[in-house]
Amino acid sequence: MQILRSIQPLINLITAIALMIYAAATIATFLMIKKQTYFQMRALLFVKSDLIGPGFFLDEYSIKYDHKMEALFEKWEENVTKNISNIEISGKYLGLTLENKGMSSIMNWEINVEVYIEPGGYFREKFQSRPEKATWKIKYKDANDVIDPKDEIKIIIGEVGVFPKIKFSWKINFTDIHNNHYKYFSGDKIKEDTNVVACQGPKEEKNNGISKKQAKKKD
Repeated sequence: MQILRSIQPLINLITAIALMIYAAATIATFLMIKKQTYFQMRALLFVKSDLIGPGFFLDEYSIKYDHKMEALFEKWEENVTKNISNIEISGKYLGLTLENKGMSSIMNWEINVEVYIEPGGYFREKFQSRPEKATWKIKYKDANDVIDPKDEIKIIIGEVGVFPKIKFSWKINFTDIHNNHYKYFSGDKIKEDTNVVACQGPKEEKNNGISKKQAKKKD
């Protein structure tokens, strides 16, 4: 009995430590379950960008043109076709695929697009063209634009191919079905396209292997 009394403090200490370990393990398990539940209720947006050429299935994409992009394309289409006879317009489009890799439907979204156009050496030197910049927003419209878990939608931002150099960048804000707001997404954030001929200008016509410019200098 005396021995039991002497080791009772040690027994109490071991019991207290065991209870503390059990409590810590219980809290850790609870936090892990809470974290898993939290992520199971979240949306996760992944963005993939493509330059879609002729022959691709454009009918898979929802066209979200903006008048600013249309005006820029028409302006540069006129510039390059009028001044460069050997120009080839590729007919490419910038397409974005918005995929929801999370577990919560994306109910509302807004894409803030920024475009930067570099005129290239030919238009800069001959016409004193300067770089151009434009911004616009593409927004969710109706139920067809909802992105359910493991689903995706495809969007056409605009037509490219006529610009000497063009760079697109975008930021996306979106809200899920639980009214959680997001500003972060993974995947592509920038896409560029270059028309080499539009950058360099028309090829010089040659007579017996001598360009007109060289012949003029020789005269």
